Amino acid sequence: MKPHTPSRHPLDGLNPFDDDGVRTWFQDHLDRVIHLQGQPTASLHLLFDGHREVLDLGRALDRDPDFDPAATYAELVVRPAVRAVVMVAMLVRGDGERAAVAMSQDRYRGEPSTWWAAWRGYEMTQGCIGRFTSDWEHAVGEGVPPEPFGSLVTPSPGATPATVLPGKMPEPDLRAAFIDLDPDARLPTTALEMTELAAASTMPTVVREGLDHARIFRLRGRACEIWEIRGKELPSSIDDLVRYVCQMGEPADAVALVVATVFEEDGEPLEAVQIRAELGDGAADRYFTFRLPPGGTRAVISKTHWQERARDPQRGWLGVDPLVSWELYVKMPSAGGAGDA
Repeated sequence: MKPHTPSRHPLDGLNPFDDDGVRTWFQDHLDRVIHLQGQPTASLHLLFDGHREVLDLGRALDRDPDFDPAATYAELVVRPAVRAVVMVAMLVRGDGERAAVAMSQDRYRGEPSTWWAAWRGYEMTQGCIGRFTSDWEHAVGEGVPPEPFGSLVTPSPGATPATVLPGKMPEPDLRAAFIDLDPDARLPTTALEMTELAAASTMPTVVREGLDHARIFRLRGRACEIWEIRGKELPSSIDDLVRYVCQMGEPADAVALVVATVFEEDGEPLEAVQIRAELGDGAADRYFTFRLPPGGTRAVISKTHWQERARDPQRGWLGVDPLVSWELYVKMPSAGGAGDA
């Protein structure tokens, strides 16, 4: 059996001692995941007092198809330092509808005790966008959960658990480019203008090729840094990475984040690019939605939406300490290339 190392992350607002809060956190987590990638990632989430660890079951089974996820769950949930383990999975209900599921079961002296489950139906639309077909439903109980939940956490006799090592914080995979704005160029004075600067640099390429990687634009004076996030796994939230980039060296004057997302337009979820920015006491969001034209093969920009708001001094980016920090080693770019971080 090959050992598996989960990725380690901060709790990021998750309180492992609040069962109701844990359920709510995972419902919000799955809402975002379904919207962005169309289906949940089968995974085990180990909650500790101070951090969480995530074992991607799909990747683990690719490396070692002989272990049983339910047996792994049963072994991990009784580890002394583990507060709870939450199973995230996709189930197909009797009517053929897919459902995203989060569930957890406590064990007392190795035997099943209380459990809870939350699930919500969804479907995949054009472009692999997830659209929900029902509200969240919940169930709680004691002992062995009924099907279809029981098989997720109750191993069959003789089933083999995976060998799970202590979690390790993943390293962010970044590429960096450093440019100076033209001396005659007007610097942004509001967060909304900062979204325009990021859009002018990003959207022409997005229209031609799509957005494969999120980007952070950091502005101090006329010095602009563009950080492209290549890795699929981060040690903390993307907001935390933006906070860290803001505070590298001299603090940033302004910052913008460009990400792929989903935006509901006229009651329809559409693929979109979101540009969030902060400058001074202000913040702004700009969305570019995309639609496939009749008979077309490439989506085009449908509409642009924007809004301005006050910067949140506790949950924003500028001046807010990140939960984790990194040491970034930057390889300066060769001619025409981007550097590695």
